[in-house]
Amino acid sequence: MICFGAVNSLSSYTFGKLAQYTGRIALFCFAAVINLSSAIALLYWRPHPDQLAVFFVFPALWGMADAVWQTQTNDN
Repeated sequence: MICFGAVNSLSSYTFGKLAQYTGRIALFCFAAVINLSSAIALLYWRPHPDQLAVFFVFPALWGMADAVWQTQTNDN
């Protein structure tokens, strides 16, 4: 949860600034690809204690995609 939250907060700031240059649609597509690929990978991945890095990669990717959804759906 800490990894998810840290990446989410950093990505929120980054994607908020990046949206000025790329637009919302590109970021939504990027987040959709991250969410879909993460979900598919989690279906096929078999956790093993030796794969410690993977336990942080999935929450980081999910936090990155969530940051797009959270920052870009607010209509300010």
